[in-house]
Amino acid sequence: FGEDKKKMRMPPGWEARETADGRRYYVDRINKRSTWDPPQAAKTATPRLIDTQRRRALIVNCTEGVREKLRGFETRTLTVGGRIEPTRRAILDGINWLVAGASPGDALFLHYFAGNVVSPHELRRRLVDPLREGVKLTAIMDCSLELPWTSDGAEWRRDPSVAFAPADVVLLHASEPSRIALLDRPPSTTYLDLIDGSRVSSSQKFPLDRRLFSLVQGILPNSNPTIARPVAHQADSPRPSASSISSPSSSRPVALVAAGLGGLIIGDMLCP
Repeated sequence: FGEDKKKMRMPPGWEARETADGRRYYVDRINKRSTWDPPQAAKTATPRLIDTQRRRALIVNCTEGVREKLRGFETRTLTVGGRIEPTRRAILDGINWLVAGASPGDALFLHYFAGNVVSPHELRRRLVDPLREGVKLTAIMDCSLELPWTSDGAEWRRDPSVAFAPADVVLLHASEPSRIALLDRPPSTTYLDLIDGSRVSSSQKFPLDRRLFSLVQGILPNSNPTIARPVAHQADSPRPSASSISSPSSSRPVALVAAGLGGLIIGDMLCP
């Protein structure tokens, strides 16, 4: 192990260590995290995705003609007087259906005009937190989704009380369902064009004037330094524990989550 460790060139702030049973792991002392994967491999683990695979849409209190604008999407609609009423229970069931089994390359769309029938915190927990890196979610809503980045067309503003997320999630804030008309915009439309006196929130920062609006193309990889809940600052990170491994044959801990700069990391761990 010692000879191999010397030969491996580590990025600044990284070092290789060994568990009591001889298994190697890697410590990012700058971001205070540890991972089973070598940092060089972690940086290139997730390729930039272009087109999507599965497409699903949940429409809550929709305007007429929304389904026709979502060609290729499997849709579920909740409307007052419709087959399924937009009750709290129906909305939560619809959200569970929308995100169930979502995997990298999938595109999800939510058109939501139900106010605070479901709290922003619960919407975030059920809608955003289950999504992995490489999944794209576009939402048009009349309420918040607790995303870390917000812009009104100028610079992005970070809300330090909101956790980062690995998926590509964009929320277009709207006060009325007529905003669904933006789906008729030409392919050259940027996100800056769509703000139009409103604002956009996102899980990832991106150039508003250069990223083209699309429900199905241009999935952004995670660019946030950390994910999961905000935690108090600690001095260092512990090694990955054997109890976090799913089985003796598993090569990765169950607690692994995706992060853009560190690849698969073990969240909230500190090293001795």
